[in-house]
Amino acid sequence: RVRGDGIPLLPEHMLLLSVLRRDPEGTRRFGARPETWQALLPLAQDHRIPGVVASRLTRTPALAALAPEPILAGFEEQLRRAARVNFILLQRLDLLAGELAERDITTVALKGSALTRTVYEKPDERTFRDVDVLVPRHRLEEALAVLGGTGFCSPMDAEQDRHFAENHFHFVLRDDKGTIIELHWGLVRPASPYSIEPEGVIERSLPPRGQSMARLESLEDQLLHAAAQCLSEGFNGMARPWDVESVLGATEGGES
Repeated sequence: RVRGDGIPLLPEHMLLLSVLRRDPEGTRRFGARPETWQALLPLAQDHRIPGVVASRLTRTPALAALAPEPILAGFEEQLRRAARVNFILLQRLDLLAGELAERDITTVALKGSALTRTVYEKPDERTFRDVDVLVPRHRLEEALAVLGGTGFCSPMDAEQDRHFAENHFHFVLRDDKGTIIELHWGLVRPASPYSIEPEGVIERSLPPRGQSMARLESLEDQLLHAAAQCLSEGFNGMARPWDVESVLGATEGGES
């Protein structure tokens, strides 16, 4: 097998694809050598999809039976770690959305947190390292003040913040625990050849789930956003394409 650029796919690439497809025959064929299994988790991490690979492998009995026990244990630990991190980040999202809601500031969860709550089968399948939220542009300064009051601040100096405000679409904020919030007022750079209007994303957003006050990026906007990121990242890795696949799977038979 070869990639579109003519470079041959290695056995670990074919094993990764077989696991994602829940294909026991392919998993048996391409997992014949121990070193191929040993390369699987690092490869999944390089492509930023360790959670979904771990879920497919450990929760599909026909695949789990083919994996060496140490490999299976490593993927099970990956799921436990992802569950812990995601729980903390989603809890932080909900606390911040509540603080902003008290000031009547709409908060829309984007990317990993929105995908986790809408399209992935299990919450530990979509790993993410920070929380992306969108607020109306005209409420940005108020939102920054609210987050500042909860311990979040920019690690950049005033000049860098000014440059971001003029040329980017979100601020990166951190607290003393290392939690990262990307506070968006847009979704693409001002100089981008295409545009995703943030007002439309807010208007089309889905209602909050459960006790959370955070609205969720709509499925159609998740699809558009993931496709835009594929372009901006040069189709580097499988994370964004798999987000697209997951959104399409969630919309089959739906209205989006």
